[in-house]
Amino acid sequence: MKTKVLLMGFAASLLMLVPAIANQTKPRPVESFTVVGTEPFWNVEINQSGITYGTPEPKKVVFPYVAPLNAEGRPADSVRVYRLKGMTSGTLVIRKGACSDGMSDRKYDHSATMILGDTVKEGCAIKK
Repeated sequence: MKTKVLLMGFAASLLMLVPAIANQTKPRPVESFTVVGTEPFWNVEINQSGITYGTPEPKKVVFPYVAPLNAEGRPADSVRVYRLKGMTSGTLVIRKGACSDGMSDRKYDHSATMILGDTVKEGCAIKK
């Protein structure tokens, strides 16, 4: 009889954990950002439609939207890492902190690093 009661208590404890586990695996809502870099000029738009990288050339590269990875042990909004996959692959890192594009008086609330192949570009980002 005690074993049955213990098992029922254990099962109830597990059922109480299900909502907590479900909340941890719940996907984050899509965040929209505009990222800009200068010399040479480049930009990235992040939204639910995808992640679009562009330069002054007419051709743009569109990556499917992927949820960002978070930095371990840091708040979710401090660092976002987007692993870009498609015909071209790359990584986009957005970090919370003041940033200046160096060409205007505009202040941004995030800095950004874009890595495509062997090219590393630095820029600023703003959350929309």
